[in-house]
Amino acid sequence: MCAADGPVIYLADKEGSVFQAEHPLSNASFPGKVTEMCKFDGSHTDPDGDCMRVTDFGEDDATMRPRDSGSVIGALAVQDGAIFACKGHGLLSHKDGVTKEVLKDERSAQSFAFPAALFLLGATAFAQCPDGIRMAAPGGPVSLALKAGDMVFEDDSGSPQPYPKDFIGLDAKFLYFLVERDFFSGMALRRSPHGQRSAARASARAGSARAAPAPLDAAHAEALEMKVTAKKGARFYIRSAENMLKGIEAKPAVDGREAVEAKSPVEHLRISALGNAIDVAVAVATSVAESGLAQLRRTQTTYVSMESAGVPQILIDLQKL
Repeated sequence: MCAADGPVIYLADKEGSVFQAEHPLSNASFPGKVTEMCKFDGSHTDPDGDCMRVTDFGEDDATMRPRDSGSVIGALAVQDGAIFACKGHGLLSHKDGVTKEVLKDERSAQSFAFPAALFLLGATAFAQCPDGIRMAAPGGPVSLALKAGDMVFEDDSGSPQPYPKDFIGLDAKFLYFLVERDFFSGMALRRSPHGQRSAARASARAGSARAAPAPLDAAHAEALEMKVTAKKGARFYIRSAENMLKGIEAKPAVDGREAVEAKSPVEHLRISALGNAIDVAVAVATSVAESGLAQLRRTQTTYVSMESAGVPQILIDLQKL
């Protein structure tokens, strides 16, 4: 197991010791001399059937792939010289010879259940767990940044079914992950906004001051709203948006098919989406605009409170041409 802190590489063995490599990966002599930085004592536990049944946040649509690290440490990350390690269901940090407990080693919604990957963004930790990607900010509760079921789209093909496989990284805006599909479709690399401001919301509830989001402009009085989710994928919503803007002709019942009622085209359409469906909403609006059916009038973004976290939201207003 390894982790990087800029060009500096850290390696962990099965007993839980963490070493710093002398040379970076770009050096032909990597790793060179290794220096033991700390040791997280404990015993290695193999993944079992329990790690497939994690429903602390009500998630049961899909399960991220469990992984056996082969070490006392389940996942490792390093930032600014501080070493973070998932041990059991807890999270520990080590710096300047001092080891601290960040999250308790307990099976609950306030821990990293069966962690398989760990990444840091500032003071916030993100971990791959069976029910999705969990996040923990200092002083705030653990929350589910992205549900495992939301990583898989309805039109993904697979046998017996596609599943989210690995959390592979993050940047200032997005979480990046892989979804295993069938042989013909191949593995999908996807991203989702991580809602980092949910940590700020948690801090605000704990007593930190935080400005309220700016009020949103209302949609046109005659606008029809289309709420987009990541489940169906962009193609479904593109067809729906096109039908709304073009209108639908009446069709009689034929060969057992029900009659289709005529619908007039809409002049104003609002596309809204939350979280990882934002990319889908943008793709739909872009496709409709490029086809010449409508023009973009306004785009607004904000955060909405859902349960214990803040979730990013986008509102895109289109006008028929």
